[in-house]
Amino acid sequence: QEAAARAWGFRGIALSRLGNTQFAQIALYKAHNQAKALDHKPLLIDAMTELGNLHASMGTHSKAIAKFEQAFALATQAGERVRAMNIAGQTGKLFYSLDSQEKALEYYSFALKTAQDLGQSRAECLYRISLGNVLLAEEEIDGATEQFEEALNLAGQMDDRGVEITALSHLLKASVAAQRLGTATLYGD
Repeated sequence: QEAAARAWGFRGIALSRLGNTQFAQIALYKAHNQAKALDHKPLLIDAMTELGNLHASMGTHSKAIAKFEQAFALATQAGERVRAMNIAGQTGKLFYSLDSQEKALEYYSFALKTAQDLGQSRAECLYRISLGNVLLAEEEIDGATEQFEEALNLAGQMDDRGVEITALSHLLKASVAAQRLGTATLYGD
């Protein structure tokens, strides 16, 4: 039954990526129901998360938020810290896209703290950049710049050029917003 639940989940993900949302939803609910019957928390969390992603892609944001919040609560309760961190990041991203900055900050802050606790430096960098973007949207330029600089420093320590470039591009954006053209040119170069 566990293998069947996983197979339904993978089928749902594949169908979703192919754009067949109706059958993707059916498959993901089958995975969800089987995982629930088995009381298999990780599978149940994953199925709810994928249902949240599906609803977000379909534009049914209230359903997406409900699924993400259910998955987040269950992951937190079950001690699934990595899953909770990832779900918090996805939920923060959805709230950010809906211009709900306060909720985005709440979820991104949780994801950042968990990444730090787990020693996941790359995730920490990415959540710092996400937090910085929310702060920038709130016109808290100094706070945003601080998050971007922390991400840049950490990416440099990890020697992760991709994250470094991302952090630099966000520092450029923050410098332009602050009308600091000298630093904007520096970060751009």
